[in-house]
Amino acid sequence: VLSSGINAEYGGRWVTIKLSQDRHPAVYGMCIQYMGPQYDLVVRLTAASALEAAVGDFAFHPSTFSGFLGGAVERLYELLQRVEECESRVKILGVLNAIIEGCGKHIKGFIEPLIGWLPRLWNVAEDHVILQTQLLLTARKLSQCLGEDSPKLYFFTEPVLTFVMTKDPEMALLEDGLALWLALLQNAPSSTPHLISLFEGLEELLQLGSENLKTSLLIMECTILLDPFSISTRYGRALLSVCSRLYTDVSGEAQILIMNILLTFLKTVSKDNWPEEIESMFHVILSSLREREG
Repeated sequence: VLSSGINAEYGGRWVTIKLSQDRHPAVYGMCIQYMGPQYDLVVRLTAASALEAAVGDFAFHPSTFSGFLGGAVERLYELLQRVEECESRVKILGVLNAIIEGCGKHIKGFIEPLIGWLPRLWNVAEDHVILQTQLLLTARKLSQCLGEDSPKLYFFTEPVLTFVMTKDPEMALLEDGLALWLALLQNAPSSTPHLISLFEGLEELLQLGSENLKTSLLIMECTILLDPFSISTRYGRALLSVCSRLYTDVSGEAQILIMNILLTFLKTVSKDNWPEEIESMFHVILSSLREREG
């Protein structure tokens, strides 16, 4: 075990220096080998960290790693089931996130067991904000990877996003929760009642004008594109009113996003469903433009 630990540690050092492209597969194979259940847990976690460094290397290429992808995900999944400390779980999820980001859609065929494990990990996270944050990040990356298959995540993301939007008193998870919601909207093949119901909490976030304003505005635009009828009939008046009030108080970038929302609304919503607030929003934008020109 001592010898294995030294080799695994040495592997961690290997990937911190420049390696020729033909040596990368040897490093991947060694890391995955020492992540096996026959080795001490410390060795396995060290090997996982070394693999994360290797995958994060600027010279990393998915095609070089493709033959190791299934084995790496399997070993990391085994580790997730083996460890109990939140810190270790955060570390392992960090390695998985690096692989998901590096390999993209190539990983789709290997992630079903991980997806099934996410609710259990969330339940044991309880008040461990760092682990909860890492799980939100993992779900976001999985959604981006799955694309139109992202509904496979809904059994996990629906209760989690409901918690983040309505029951998280400290709002500590809000930024990552909004990023996950946006990713789900961008990859959703169609509207769902839950994705639309979350919209109810968006008005309050927009009124806060917080650091999450940009993401909130992007969520608003994506939701209108996904289900223009539901949004216009249920939330259109209130949200257009909020955008009108916001427009003169926000930065140029946020103003552009608000104008995009208005244009998206006009393009996708039937004129018969335009609320009267659209006219007032036009007046606000035109008045602001005149002031700049003056």
